[in-house]
Amino acid sequence: MTKKRTLKINIIDIIVLSVLFVLFILFYIGFFYPDPYLFTKAKRFATLGSLFFKVTVPAIFLLIVLIYYNVRTKKTRLNSFFLLFISIVLIFLFLYPIINLYYERLTKFRQKEQFHPYLQLMPNPLEKIRNNNDLTIVCLGGSTTEFKNSKGIGWPDIVEKNLKLKLNRKDIKVINQGRQWYTTLHSFINYQTNIRSIKPDVIIVMHTINDLLHNADFSYFSQKDFRTDYGHFNGPISRIISQKTIFGFFMDIFKMYWYHKPREVIYQEEFKGEVSFEQNLNAIIDLAQLDNTKVVLLTQPSLYKRDPDKNILPHLYMLNNEAIGEKKQWAYDTALNGFLRYKDIILKTAEKRDVIYLDLDAVIPKTLDYFYDDVHYTDKAFELVGQKAADGLIEKSVIK
Repeated sequence: MTKKRTLKINIIDIIVLSVLFVLFILFYIGFFYPDPYLFTKAKRFATLGSLFFKVTVPAIFLLIVLIYYNVRTKKTRLNSFFLLFISIVLIFLFLYPIINLYYERLTKFRQKEQFHPYLQLMPNPLEKIRNNNDLTIVCLGGSTTEFKNSKGIGWPDIVEKNLKLKLNRKDIKVINQGRQWYTTLHSFINYQTNIRSIKPDVIIVMHTINDLLHNADFSYFSQKDFRTDYGHFNGPISRIISQKTIFGFFMDIFKMYWYHKPREVIYQEEFKGEVSFEQNLNAIIDLAQLDNTKVVLLTQPSLYKRDPDKNILPHLYMLNNEAIGEKKQWAYDTALNGFLRYKDIILKTAEKRDVIYLDLDAVIPKTLDYFYDDVHYTDKAFELVGQKAADGLIEKSVIK
């Protein structure tokens, strides 16, 4: 009959187990201070990850205690665990390169053909070279110009439809040259290299959010201090240059779950990028006027307003996910101040250069009925933006 082994606890056991327990508590508490950025970016994934760590870490601690108990009671020899550990390490070293290769192939950004060496993203192709009999309007801007509603219709399409209907004309062509991530600098280059040659009759320019976000030079999309030529901002190309190994990926995830240090909240009223924004707008106007092309500047509609409703704040994706870095983030008031200052630049530039402007920001209601985030529209807003823009073009005699 086998004699049952029991553990007679001595002072060394007490010290060892106490140290293990203290280390476990200090390590485990860290998972109750995760990075809130992770939860705004991917709430379901973040919640599952948090649960995983909170369950797995205590389980590992209990396993270590069990191993210690088995070794001390001589149920298992220490060299057996040592050999098991060495075996696991060797298996890991053998499998890691294979797993990492598969991971890299799985996560590798495959749509490299959409990237442009100067503009970062390929401009939308011109629908067709203009017909000399058409009155051609080209819309420049970022994603709020490029994107379409649930039926695949963008606000430039709605402008075209309304102009044709209200003016009883069939010769009006509105071309959408907006592109996500594009700033005034992108639109200037795109206009000069791709659009100017077709000599449109009118260009409509709507920019703010993308230029404004370049001022957050501490963000995950920036690599250094602000540059007036926007060279500090990686933008969409960060999808390629930020590619990491599977080990680096898990280390980044771990750091976001464990003892996150609160970021410094940035309050500012002035922005270095204001000069660049004004210069780029003027450069676009200069080129257009050389060709007798009419210019219409639009203010960008947004959810930003004084004393916002609390239910709006969680929907501000651009503020919560793009004006944020590892150590700093913008306050709501900073984004609001930025929108107001950039809007003022648009209005003053229009007056100084004697070009038409339409203050769409003043006529699109700042509610979740019209926006699903800071600046991007619901179907209801697409229709209203298109209507207001078309009405403004007619009322201000841009098109007759």
